[in-house]
Amino acid sequence: MDRTDWVWVAVKALGIYFLARAVMCISSFLSSAFNIWVFWDYRKPIAALGSEGGALDSVIGVTRNALFRSALTGLVDSVFWLLVLGALGIYLLRRGAILLKWAHLSVPRVSEATAEPTQ
Repeated sequence: MDRTDWVWVAVKALGIYFLARAVMCISSFLSSAFNIWVFWDYRKPIAALGSEGGALDSVIGVTRNALFRSALTGLVDSVFWLLVLGALGIYLLRRGAILLKWAHLSVPRVSEATAEPTQ
């Protein structure tokens, strides 16, 4: 195998790695979506949930608000990485032409007869 074949294998392996990372983002996406569903009604008064009121309701409301915002941030983050890593992985597996051309031009070839770099 020559250098071009090794670069092709490296590009394809990198594409598989990015797709595997994108698949791992699916669990984060699902858990964040579930948490948003659970905490969606965080503005609902605590009294409607069956407690008597007081300082504890305030603490519970603030905590529920923080958990909702955290779940929303996690959902946006997981969707972003799912799209970016998925698109990059698919591009590298299907084409990867730009990266292959860049790798081909970045390293000077060594001729076998003279063992000196040629341009």
